[in-house]
Amino acid sequence: MKKNKYTIVPISFSIISFIILLTSLLSGYFVSKNEIFKEIDGIYTQICNVIEEEGYTKLDKYIDEKTRITLIDIDTKNCVFDNKDSENIDGDFYSFESLKNKKNIEFSGYFNQNVASKIYLNTFSTSLIRVQVKLNFSFNALYYSTIIVPSVYLLFCVIFVLISTYFYKKSLDPLKHQIKKFYTIVTKDNDEKIENNPLSLSQSIRKIRKNIEVVLQENEKFQSQINFILDSIEQGLIVINSDNKIIMFNKKSSQIFNISKEDTIDKLYTIIDNIEILKLIKIVQRTMQNTSNYINIGNKVFDVEVSLLSLNWTKKDEKPGLSIFLIDVTDEYNSRKMKEEFFANVAHEIKSPLTTIIGYQEMIKDEIITTKEEISEANEVTIKEANRLKSILNNMLGISSIERNELRPIVKINLKDGINNIIESERLKLKLKNIIVYINIEPYIVKMNEQDFDILFRNLIENAIKYNKNNGEIYIDFNIKEKKLSIKDTGIGISKEHINRIFERFYRINKARSLKDGTGLGLALVKHTCKYYNFEINVDSRENIGTTFTIYLK
Repeated sequence: MKKNKYTIVPISFSIISFIILLTSLLSGYFVSKNEIFKEIDGIYTQICNVIEEEGYTKLDKYIDEKTRITLIDIDTKNCVFDNKDSENIDGDFYSFESLKNKKNIEFSGYFNQNVASKIYLNTFSTSLIRVQVKLNFSFNALYYSTIIVPSVYLLFCVIFVLISTYFYKKSLDPLKHQIKKFYTIVTKDNDEKIENNPLSLSQSIRKIRKNIEVVLQENEKFQSQINFILDSIEQGLIVINSDNKIIMFNKKSSQIFNISKEDTIDKLYTIIDNIEILKLIKIVQRTMQNTSNYINIGNKVFDVEVSLLSLNWTKKDEKPGLSIFLIDVTDEYNSRKMKEEFFANVAHEIKSPLTTIIGYQEMIKDEIITTKEEISEANEVTIKEANRLKSILNNMLGISSIERNELRPIVKINLKDGINNIIESERLKLKLKNIIVYINIEPYIVKMNEQDFDILFRNLIENAIKYNKNNGEIYIDFNIKEKKLSIKDTGIGISKEHINRIFERFYRINKARSLKDGTGLGLALVKHTCKYYNFEINVDSRENIGTTFTIYLK
């Protein structure tokens, strides 16, 4: 039943049209029949009037050729009048015994042999009167059309339904074929039977839709996973197709170029606002060779790799595109640069005392210096430079040890006592420059290595003395609530252009500082010590007013 569901439409149409046709024909037929019987009733009334007034022998002059009047005596059952053929009397007249006592009762009306007849019982003449009228052609045609036309039309409808169903199913063949192929592609099922009717096709399409929905959901989930992975990596990734349009732009790339992903997808790669990267792209497109370079973007350095990329995964036979990989190498770049500068500075700093030591010893050896005073002075300079060289090496070893995070013994140190001990050991230097130290520290325990404690605070206090003015002042305060220790001097200060570099190894600010004794590693040691213990250090300085170093203890 379900398979033939869609043949109901032509069948229903045929049945409805057949019913309408048959109804209209029957309606015409019965209307015409009623008109004919009314005509017969009129003739009968006229005959009754003639019989009553003139007798039935005078009927001939009132009857036309298409009308036949027959009278049969009920008692004798003989034909007493027939204007056509008195011997050809229908057998119907001899079966009406039950009507003898009735008055003027119409018995029957019927059609037979192209004539319409009606029989009446006339009590006046005690006879049966049959009025018969010959039917005209139009009524006969209508009569037979009520039988023939519906039959022919019904046959036509059956043929129409069969033919229309056949061609309808044939018209579905291309659709069935395409749906079958589509179904096989989507479901990977070659055994599914798809019948050639709309219901089966719609069921197959429904299955295809459900499978596509599942595939789309899986693809959406997979795409979300891919986007999550791409956005999670710390490197920028940009993919450009053969039309020079961006088809992939991850979160890191958005941060690097300060542009949203939505503003870049399907846009030309020239939207990337960096001339050096655009040059690399053109080089790879022209030479068809991968390339890379270090490029400054903002205040960071990136290793930018531009490579040819097959895009067959996006579209079959797609031309190669490009991938742009941006790796943030700022720290590595700066570290390498600092190492280069470090080794250059180390070579320079070590070379200077060694040159002095070797020079004086060769002068003594070659007896260029011969007097006792000259030799004593040379030895004094040599020892001083040797101690300076030793200090440089010790500081370098200290920095190296801290950078390697070597474990060291930790003890509890009273901050106030430790600072006072350092001040006492520097008392001679303070006296020579007539510097007054003000200490405001409440008892507080710091957990540190003793040597690291001394390196950290001695370097800051020595700098406060070394770069202070004569008759200057030093203020050492500790806020126990904020765990903040500040060392403030009234010295020469540091200009803004240098303040961000004072913690670099061997960095010297000006001639005034370069003339002073020192290794150039003191503040580098301070910085690395703070980093090791997770302390925070800040600097505030004004030229010719003084400098304040603030350390937040953790």
